[in-house]
Amino acid sequence: MNQNYSIYFFVIILFMSGCGTSKNEDSAEAINDNQVTESTVPRWIKLETGTSASLRGLHTVNDQIAWASGSSGSVLRTINGGKTWKLFTVKGAEELDFRDIQGFDENTAIIISAGLPAKIYKTVNGGETWQQKYLNNREGIFFDAMDFWDDDNGIAFSDPIEGRLFVIITEDGGDTWKEISKENFPQTMESEAGFAASGTCLRVQGNSHAWIGLGGPAARVFYTTDKGKSWQVSETPIMHDAPTKGIFSLAFNGTSMGLAVGGDYANDTLRNGNAALTNDGGKSWKVINENNPGGFRSCVEYLDSKGKNVIAVGTSGCDFSEDGGINWIPMDTIGYHAVSFAPDGETGFASGSNGRIAKFSY
Repeated sequence: MNQNYSIYFFVIILFMSGCGTSKNEDSAEAINDNQVTESTVPRWIKLETGTSASLRGLHTVNDQIAWASGSSGSVLRTINGGKTWKLFTVKGAEELDFRDIQGFDENTAIIISAGLPAKIYKTVNGGETWQQKYLNNREGIFFDAMDFWDDDNGIAFSDPIEGRLFVIITEDGGDTWKEISKENFPQTMESEAGFAASGTCLRVQGNSHAWIGLGGPAARVFYTTDKGKSWQVSETPIMHDAPTKGIFSLAFNGTSMGLAVGGDYANDTLRNGNAALTNDGGKSWKVINENNPGGFRSCVEYLDSKGKNVIAVGTSGCDFSEDGGINWIPMDTIGYHAVSFAPDGETGFASGSNGRIAKFSY
């Protein structure tokens, strides 16, 4: 507010002195590229979905197509930029909670359920019918997230079983899946696990890089540069030491620059230690101590490949950054579980409880 008054006063002085420069030009000169003003803070426009399901799976394919998934076997799809959404219930999966979804086009998508039994389904006809592609009834199985390097190659992970992460990969677009040998992974800590909060505690980049963020007794990142043949692990300063605390989401812009967000979902207004940055591919992390997100955040997303504009969402609200996640400003106090942007960096959606979906807008 003080800045706006200062700019206005400055313009009046110039006008009185006979300067021919317009007020808009003066304002543009006074606001440099690193400042965020009220007029540049984006907002969410609520959309009608026709469901009350909790929606944690979300994937924006392009400026017209997006898919969402969630509780009670629910899947939604838009093919007109969010103007309308078509709701599907996967037959025989009405009791499952699909915490992650990967859309490829308006016809093809893959969903994965959290909990036991673990199931993966695929549609090739726009959600009208779904084929089960994977089933696992093993005790302790609980898938948290999946991601795809390309249309054929994908990866998904479950909480640890017998002290090792349980990871499966596909090389044929999700039609078949195979387990990566547990010997490829470092030992996990007791009670260390992932969070199936938004399907983004697993991220991939390039042709072979992947990262998995965990929580509980520690907030660690497991990462591979060879498509899962070998894994390393690094510590992060994200808050931990409780089953409700840790890393809930990762985002990478290329194979070096990345963000981790999380916190404590049981106390979603706590903000200390809820975000961290890496510039070396996840080997080391630095906590964001000032101007960090306003509480627990379950999903973080780069808007485009430039790596400047970033959004983080959680149950206590969402935040926006214009400098790659170094400084954050409040965007909204409405809670969301997930956020996803199309490659154009302009089209994005957020999803949450009670069927909530909103579209990103400046």
